[in-house]
Amino acid sequence: MKAKTIITIPLILAGLAYLGAKGYIYYKVKAGLDKMIQIAAPFVQIDYSSIGSSLSGSVSVDKVRMTPAGTYDEVSIRKLEVSGDGPKFLFDLAHGFEKNEPPGQMALAIHQLESPISSTFFSSVSSPFNKGGKRTTIETCSLAGIINILGLKELGFPSITVNANMRYVYDEASNELEMKINYDIAGVESSYLSLKMNKISAAGIIGLGSMPILDELALVRQVEPGYMKQIVTLCSGNAGQTPSTFIDTLFNQSDEHYLKTLGFIPGPGIKKVLKQLITNSGQIEIRATPSTEINPSALTAYRPQDLIDLLGVNVRYNDKPVTDLSFSVQLNKPGPKTKPPSSQNKPDTNLAQTSPLAMSTKVKPASRSKLRYIETDVSELPRYLNYRVRIYTLNNNKAKQGLLVSINNQTINIEQVLYSGKMTSHLHISRIAKIEVLRREQ
Repeated sequence: MKAKTIITIPLILAGLAYLGAKGYIYYKVKAGLDKMIQIAAPFVQIDYSSIGSSLSGSVSVDKVRMTPAGTYDEVSIRKLEVSGDGPKFLFDLAHGFEKNEPPGQMALAIHQLESPISSTFFSSVSSPFNKGGKRTTIETCSLAGIINILGLKELGFPSITVNANMRYVYDEASNELEMKINYDIAGVESSYLSLKMNKISAAGIIGLGSMPILDELALVRQVEPGYMKQIVTLCSGNAGQTPSTFIDTLFNQSDEHYLKTLGFIPGPGIKKVLKQLITNSGQIEIRATPSTEINPSALTAYRPQDLIDLLGVNVRYNDKPVTDLSFSVQLNKPGPKTKPPSSQNKPDTNLAQTSPLAMSTKVKPASRSKLRYIETDVSELPRYLNYRVRIYTLNNNKAKQGLLVSINNQTINIEQVLYSGKMTSHLHISRIAKIEVLRREQ
């Protein structure tokens, strides 16, 4: 056999294997898409131009068009692309991840999604707000409406163009997950979100496992100056006010108004940075690095200023720190008038309105009252239901940590988060040597 033939045969076989793999991926992706289109047909008409793939680990669908039933509003996507780590990802994707084992890494990119402002797609994701199961319509020219970019239709935008991508990397050995999401609406705004979590199982990624623990969160949002100037000019004109007067009125509304539209009552520091954002546009960066493992279901048990410390929240506007992060989530109700206690024993009655971060950065950290685990008597525990606790037993110097869920018949019940999920420990008071509650010292 000639040397040329010996070299040519493997190349031909490799080419045939490549074409076969590409053909198989095309067939599986097309079959899945066609099935999805058939299921969605009563609600939305979907068609596409072509399917592409690369054995480096990506599949793309070009020129996707979606038209909701009963309308002529076409939403188009120039390209949808899903990618992972190599050929194995493609074959797992083709089989729908049948073992409920998601890939170690995956990315989804949406290139140039275009939607008419008048489309039902745009209105369904922008105009109605859902708070506690109640649909609340937010006025375009309210503080919440301006922050949430609800004025595109009023400004005469015929359509929006969105680019977005999401990527995650999962380390099964350490049960750590890192996720990054970013998107931009052309000429309007852009956002970036990064999450780092631990104690998350493979099943947890697809919503079948226990709640993960948040290590770090970063959110960066940039509002384009052109959009902000246009919406302020429009709204101030409608109100018969100058732009500066209109902006002032946005921050002189009732606490009830802010609670209803924003979902919280901003303190002076947050109001100041929001006013700067509306006046000058710019970038807001929010970071959270929790100091301890947090069960999300327990967050409502903490006061607003405690959450700031517990979550380790830091905010920057145009790269300058925002030192006052005070806010409230309920309206103040006047209580009975009582003689104020002496200064030595006076409790901090302004905690719900003032965050520890409201203090000047020049104040020494030692002067700040921080959350910490404080030894607490059993008789005081009913005050701290849904708080995090550490409990030491008589025969074990290693603390059991978890959420204090109930106290029944001399038994303290705490919910613990483990790698495999959650479990409730029942500890009789007679076996307990010491109890510590994560709280602020009074």
